Amino acid sequence: TLDPGETTGVCWKDFNSDELWLMQWETKDIGLSFKQLLDFLERYEPFHVRYEDYKVYAWKAQDHSNASLHTPQWIGAIRAALCLA
Repeated sequence: TLDPGETTGVCWKDFNSDELWLMQWETKDIGLSFKQLLDFLERYEPFHVRYEDYKVYAWKAQDHSNASLHTPQWIGAIRAALCLA
């Protein structure tokens, strides 16, 4: 599971060893983070990945006007990485 943002929370369950890993990735640089995610996916070959979506609520819409939103861009990169993996 991924909780995307400029810092991305990661929870990984290894069913072979029954280990649970909790970590955070620094993901401010989407290009670099994309490459790291591809490496992670290639190394561990997960069969299922979940990630949090991003929604703009009506009461927050004005704050998002003309904003370059990092999290939705990172979610797009995660989706692309999953398609390539």
